Amino acid sequence: MSARAPSTAARRRAPLWQKLLLSLAAIVLDLLLLEAACRVSGAFPPDPITWPGQHENRESRVFVADRELGWRLRPGADFPWPTEGVDYRILAGAEGFRIDDAIPTKAAAPADPSGPRIDFVGDSFTFGTGVRWSETFAEQACARLRAWPVNHGMAGFGLDQMVLTLERVSLRGEDGAPPALVVLTLIADDLQRTLHAYRANAGFAKPSFHLNDEGALLERTPADRPGALLRFLDAHSHFHAATRGLLRRLGRRWPVGEWWQVNAAWLRRAFEGGLRLMVMHAVNNQLLCEINGHDPQFSCEDMATVDASRTSACCPTSSRICERWG
Repeated sequence: MSARAPSTAARRRAPLWQKLLLSLAAIVLDLLLLEAACRVSGAFPPDPITWPGQHENRESRVFVADRELGWRLRPGADFPWPTEGVDYRILAGAEGFRIDDAIPTKAAAPADPSGPRIDFVGDSFTFGTGVRWSETFAEQACARLRAWPVNHGMAGFGLDQMVLTLERVSLRGEDGAPPALVVLTLIADDLQRTLHAYRANAGFAKPSFHLNDEGALLERTPADRPGALLRFLDAHSHFHAATRGLLRRLGRRWPVGEWWQVNAAWLRRAFEGGLRLMVMHAVNNQLLCEINGHDPQFSCEDMATVDASRTSACCPTSSRICERWG
């Protein structure tokens, strides 16, 4: 009895390597289509993470590099800061932070020598970019409380730099005496700055950190820089930026992605170090609203901005802190 001849389907069955190749080609095509869709939408522009050793510090007339914090004002610097056609005077104290320009000394003296000292830590809003010293909210608050304001805000600082300032400058106090109160203020953008090792606007490198397997913050080194492919995607891929944004959103509910986990670790570290008052600036800008008004991600409603900013600052991984501060 003769053996049955193989069927046409069996003879035409593709080998495994061809199937794998076709599957890989389909995946690549899907990724290219997703990349094209993200580029057309314009909603996910690349925001590449900067790494230690990637950029050199720029020369500055008013700022100096600081190994612990990234940068400070040049001690004793006295210069105008132009904002919307007005030059606002900035005077730096011996620590490299802004002081009262009405007092011709190296350190601001308290309005009431018997009053408590309140230390303010934050970014440019705390620093007082675009306002006189007397118009900063640190000075305004302390004038009402009959307290002595110490402004340790710095333009361009991220949350990590604020907590480092809290630990290494504010809580050390003057003459060894800690302040009566430390107020940390931030905006949502300060959380994004945390993972970066270079601040382009300032022109200075800064320390950046990652979490080890035990959840402790460790400073990054040039050896932690990712490979060439990931750096290319980080710098050029809109779809890669979209996936990073998705991880940030998921991280609000579940421990997914390093972005939220690192910021939550900094908030816990500040809380455990004694910080009890945090102020979240909910910033809205009419010009940005008009520019981005067509984009559903943006809202011209002030309260929508307030809610979005608060959500960005408080994630479930730091819910205990947010419940106490919220």
